[in-house]
Amino acid sequence: MSTDVFAPIKYASANLNTTQEKVSIIDHLPLIATILFALSSQLLMRWQVNGVGNWPIGLSPKLYLALELLMRPWVLCAMSLTFLSGISWMITLTRLEVSYAYPWLALNFLLVPLIGVLFFGESLTSAKAIGTLLVALGLIILGKGR
Repeated sequence: MSTDVFAPIKYASANLNTTQEKVSIIDHLPLIATILFALSSQLLMRWQVNGVGNWPIGLSPKLYLALELLMRPWVLCAMSLTFLSGISWMITLTRLEVSYAYPWLALNFLLVPLIGVLFFGESLTSAKAIGTLLVALGLIILGKGR
């Protein structure tokens, strides 16, 4: 039995796709899953807290509301999706360089506000629109730099 605690990291690094020619769509599937799991989790959470209103004053009402929310099946589902996002992210890191993969998580900064506006009636201020466009521009630039 090996006592090298860094063996999994060394193994992942040795098998990491580091050239553009070697990276296939299959290598991107865990990254896509990470994004979709995180996006779904955020939207489920928003949907579930949508009717709660303002956070109550006082410790006891806050705890009661938090526990009530945690018992909702859709909140538990959202938490499970967050967990699955973490698992798929770990798989992503065995296939893609973190400097390439991590910026793609910013897609959630584009998709969550857009869906918030379309499905939850949230406002789209000029500051939000400009910020979202800057994130999109950054993703385009990063994609060209690969």
